[in-house]
Amino acid sequence: MSKRALLMRVAAVGVMAVSSAVGIGASQAQAAVICPQVGTGNGGTLQTFGSEPYRTGPGENCGIYSHESGTADIICKKFNQLGNLWYYAKDQNSGVTGWIWSGNVSSTSGTRPNC
Repeated sequence: MSKRALLMRVAAVGVMAVSSAVGIGASQAQAAVICPQVGTGNGGTLQTFGSEPYRTGPGENCGIYSHESGTADIICKKFNQLGNLWYYAKDQNSGVTGWIWSGNVSSTSGTRPNC
């Protein structure tokens, strides 16, 4: 994990802790990533490193649908509020759709429209 990613995570945890302490509602404290989300578009494919989580939204705190491996059709891509690239994709073998973090993707091909 890069220093920047680690600092962003530490900062996010600090914001959530302070928000809870001063009584700010959970919706504001969790505004960094919204779950669930779906994307629209069509184009390209990706290959995962192995059995990777397909999530309900573009963030590691979002729920996991399934773990899939292999090739998936990319529906679209986006950077979440933390600056991390995620793909909304459909696994070619199982048909499961969900969000996959780019760090779990070994390669992509074709066009990758923004969500």
